[in-house]
Amino acid sequence: MTSTTQPTHLLVAEDFNGINIGIFLIRVSKFSLRFMMETSVYRSFHPNEPLKFLEQTAMAELLKAHPDYLLDGNIRIVPQH
Repeated sequence: MTSTTQPTHLLVAEDFNGINIGIFLIRVSKFSLRFMMETSVYRSFHPNEPLKFLEQTAMAELLKAHPDYLLDGNIRIVPQH
């Protein structure tokens, strides 16, 4: 890893339903803590938004709202086989 490369903080599997938070690796960091807190309170700030898979859908919605999390490599999504 070079000095300009950002470390990956969250590695999430993706299946036919989208991201699958039943399978993930997380680095203990300020970024990870903030992202997991945002995921856990998402429903409180979006009470009328349907969340089919609860936290899983909340995490997917956060990634849509913050594409930079994926672009800068903080979060990586890998296929689940």
